[in-house]
Amino acid sequence: MKEHDMSANRARLLAATCAALLALPPSAHAADISAPYSHTFDVGFSGYAGTALTDFPVLVRLSEGAPADFHYADCRRPNGGDLRFYDDYGALLPCEVEQWSTNGESLVWVKVPELTRETRIHAYYGWAAAPNVNPTQVWDEHFLAVWHLNAAPGQTTQGDSTVHNHPFTVQAESPADGVASGTNGIAGLAVATGLRADGQGCFFLSDKDDGYFFDRFSALTVEAWTCQDHHDPAASGTKRYILRKGGPINYDWALYETTNGTTGLQIEALDGREVLQGASAAVPQRAAWNYSAVTWDGSFGECASYLNGSALALDATGKVAAYWKGIVGQKTTGLNLGNFRYNGAADNNQEGDAFRGVIDEVRISDVMRPPEWVQATHDTIRPGSGFSTLSKAKKHVRPFQLRLW
Repeated sequence: MKEHDMSANRARLLAATCAALLALPPSAHAADISAPYSHTFDVGFSGYAGTALTDFPVLVRLSEGAPADFHYADCRRPNGGDLRFYDDYGALLPCEVEQWSTNGESLVWVKVPELTRETRIHAYYGWAAAPNVNPTQVWDEHFLAVWHLNAAPGQTTQGDSTVHNHPFTVQAESPADGVASGTNGIAGLAVATGLRADGQGCFFLSDKDDGYFFDRFSALTVEAWTCQDHHDPAASGTKRYILRKGGPINYDWALYETTNGTTGLQIEALDGREVLQGASAAVPQRAAWNYSAVTWDGSFGECASYLNGSALALDATGKVAAYWKGIVGQKTTGLNLGNFRYNGAADNNQEGDAFRGVIDEVRISDVMRPPEWVQATHDTIRPGSGFSTLSKAKKHVRPFQLRLW
């Protein structure tokens, strides 16, 4: 009888404990808390006001004392190699350390499975045996390329962070006036850093042997941060190319700056028709970082242009919607950043067609990203936007294990 009572009490205690655990909010269960990390902090997104986004890449900025009580010395691997992120249910999230600077600001990209204003993710660090993550998984299957443009000055390539691995290679006749790289770019909103594409410099990416990777799709999103720090409308060239796919006369598509400083996109369909030629009506602020994005869906004939996350009316010179349908053309030419070359030929690199300023964080997707995605991309990158908040870092206390029998 006594033994039966003890068993019954244990059963009741177990049931009560399970009920209490299930009653806790999801965040209370969070994040592989049995692992021996030494420190943790949370990241919230109360500044996001849109509908739920799936697999969205957020940027987490870190520096000594930011968040409060965060210290680089508490990490146990070089270059943030033990920093890991988990969702409320303990699932490990892909992350990419773009930049790790123990004397400055570090940039870490994290894929959030579902982004809402109630979403929280949980950072853990201080465990040398932290599980490995694949940084290319931060970028969903629609990203064709993501270039952070953070290669150090003198390096000849700019890496692609996606699984496709399409690095740009430097092409410049006059490096002093052409291509130079920086390690900050939009990170610190410094106009002197990023990819400088003045004069005759450009980066060239040939995809001739890659199955026309940047061609023949019916939807497109092109994004770039630019700083027009010395725009000269009197210089030669009617378009200053930020990103261009195609040859010296015709091209499949191009993101460019017009002579009056607006940002435009031109797409040529597979049958040779111009799907869209025109520019947004708003002029980016001079000598400051601006985020431009153009999205297009050729199946439904839809196109949208954005400046710093806000949708813009297309210029009246743009084609009517009936001409926005089609498939991006196909040419045996490479992709150019900051200027253009025809198959890398130096004599086709024209100073008048070079973007006059600094370029950073360039992305291409084969889908028309929704307005909420574009706005959130701007906000997660722009410092001071209020998009995300980081809690005070604290020591990680591993959970007490209750033994019921």
